[in-house]
Parts: sequence; structure tokens; C-alpha cells
Amino acid sequence: MASKRAFDELVQEALSAPFTGWDFSWVKGRKTEYALPWDYGARVKAAMKGVHAVLDMGTGGGEFLASLAPFPPRLCATETYPPNVIVARKRLEPLGVRIVDTHDDPDNQHLPFGDAEFDLVINRHESFVATEVVRVLKTGGRFITQQCGGYGEVDLIEYFKGKIEPMDWMAEVAARQLAEAGFEIIDSQEVYPEYAFLDVGAAVYTFKAIPWLLGDFTAERYRDRLLAMHAHIQKHGKFTVKDQRFLIEARKPAKALRSD
Repeated sequence: MASKRAFDELVQEALSAPFTGWDFSWVKGRKTEYALPWDYGARVKAAMKGVHAVLDMGTGGGEFLASLAPFPPRLCATETYPPNVIVARKRLEPLGVRIVDTHDDPDNQHLPFGDAEFDLVINRHESFVATEVVRVLKTGGRFITQQCGGYGEVDLIEYFKGKIEPMDWMAEVAARQLAEAGFEIIDSQEVYPEYAFLDVGAAVYTFKAIPWLLGDFTAERYRDRLLAMHAHIQKHGKFTVKDQRFLIEARKPAKALRSD
């Protein structure tokens, strides 16, 4: 019974913990981190030097973007998740950033900007359409994106939902789409790192914060699987998950293709 009480306490603690913007500090020390072979932040910061106009696609609560100050003269950011729009505006508008609510276009099929408005478009874990990105970039402009691959965390999802068909989203696919839109690929990297939940509360908090990960998560619906995860962690000290990340940097050359 002691183990069961510990389980319930961990779950309730995670369900009660606040989550705003894209801040996962609550799981620090309860979920292991991994280092990527590239530094997305340093790469973006270097690319921002000397440019006039930058677009951040999917800024979340603006936590990452705010860390990149000082900013270029013009900086815009989009966000599709309505609760994050409020957080991002509170954090970024006082810094001179224009926040655009794109909740009615979650896949960014039509970016709400004119042709050739930006010198740099950045995108961390946000959907994009290659022809739209190339359209809003000036000639010579760059696109830097870090993506969550479609094969990441499949083992975690299957642990709760059974066999699934992963989305075929990987560096090769994204690079091909960008090249077909007229981009020149400067760099493409992909890794499959591992991380681990050190207690079941960290998993509950993650599913609560990222509702699309399982799609229908409630602690009651998945209680049996959470109990099994808790038992696994009690025995082995952790529950390990395989992830997938890739980074692409691309440039719009003088003769980039574009869609009508």
C-alpha cells in the first residue's frame, strides 16, 4: 500500500502543478536531459547579427526568443496555441516584438506576411510549409529550424496506446521539401537521443503540458499503464524513452521557387 500511496501522491502533485508558456522547469531533476550535437540558440543568435527583420515561427510563451536579446530592428513571432499567445504577448511585446495569433492556421499553411519581408526565419518544433517560408524570405535570407521527428517518443506513445504508425517526418523528408521549394540546404543533422522519467509524476506532467502527445490523456483513463510505469521506475530507477531531433539550415538563393 505504501507504493500505491506514493503513486497517487506523485500523480496528484503533477496534475496540480502549474504550467504556463513552454516552461518545463517543474520536471527538472525528475526527468533526465540530453545534449544535442548542435546549439540551436547559438546558431540563431549568430544568424541574427546584422539582419533587419526576423520571424520566429511558433514562439510558445516567448521564453526562448526573449533569451536572444538584443534584437534586430524588426522582430515578429507567431503562435498557434491561444494560451501561449497571452503569455508571449506579456513577455515579448514590452521588448518590441510583434506577436501574431495564428490559432486558425495551426499548420502554418499561409503565413500572415507579405513576400520577402524577412532576412531570417527561425522555427523550433513548429509546423512549416516550405513554399510559405521561402515566400516570406528575402533573397539570400536564411531558415533555421530544429524539429521533433515523427519517430521520436514512439515507444512512449505505444506503451500507453499500443502499436501506432509514426509520422514520416525526418531530416531527409524536410530537406527534400525545402529543396523542392527552391532552398539551398546549408546544413542538415539528425539524432536519436534518449531521456528518462525518474518518477511517474514527470510523465503525467509531460502529458498534461503536451496534450497532443497522447491526444486523450487523463490520469484516470491511463491509470493502469501509469501504475505499470511507476512499478518499472521503482524497480529500475527510470523509464527510458528514445527521442528524435533534427536541425536544418537553408538559404533562399536568387532563383528560389515559389507557389502561386
